[in-house]
Amino acid sequence: MTANTPFELILELLTPFSMRYPVTLDALLSAAVFNKTGLMGKDTIEHIPLAMEKGIFKGSSLQLPRIWQYSPVCRIMGLRGEGDLSPAAFAPKRAGRYVFIDQQRGDYKRNLYSHQGIHAKEVRFFGVGDPEKTVALIQHYIPGLGKRTNGGAGEIVGVHWLPTEEDYSWVLPDGSPARPLPVAIWQEIGGDPSAPVAPAPVTLPYWESPKVDAVSPPLVR
Repeated sequence: MTANTPFELILELLTPFSMRYPVTLDALLSAAVFNKTGLMGKDTIEHIPLAMEKGIFKGSSLQLPRIWQYSPVCRIMGLRGEGDLSPAAFAPKRAGRYVFIDQQRGDYKRNLYSHQGIHAKEVRFFGVGDPEKTVALIQHYIPGLGKRTNGGAGEIVGVHWLPTEEDYSWVLPDGSPARPLPVAIWQEIGGDPSAPVAPAPVTLPYWESPKVDAVSPPLVR
């Protein structure tokens, strides 16, 4: 095994997760580096154990299994003090924080929240780099996927990797894009010209990188 090993990373999940866009493996590892060291954004790049080509990490977006389903993700919103616990705070048509409370489902309806999450026993990524360091970072510094992980959503209960004969970090076995890639790079590597194109950031940190015309995997939800 070398630092440029092509691999498949499997994450076993206990609970449904909520994710609007498919996260890339390098973004997940950047979050792990932040949790470990406190470094943020561009400062995490040198600590991410993935290969890089043309300024883009060799890490795919999250891949769902063939069989998965939507499942409710429930959350009880935090009650911060006696004012939140007082029945007066939940009175109908009360001015202030709660303008109107529909009490048909109980006095505390506004503090009960539920949305559709993705329930899959496991998800996977493809990458090129050091799979053992990748596993260690996620095992120790990423408790869950997506939103509301502090409330138990997307809980990760197992992480392991398998070697792959080919590099699928940019192009999946079926020829579709594995992650957001600029159109110019997609054409250069002989990607499917019919792949959909949309503006998207392609480099870390994604929240401040400019959007470019890119091919991308489909939205998770």
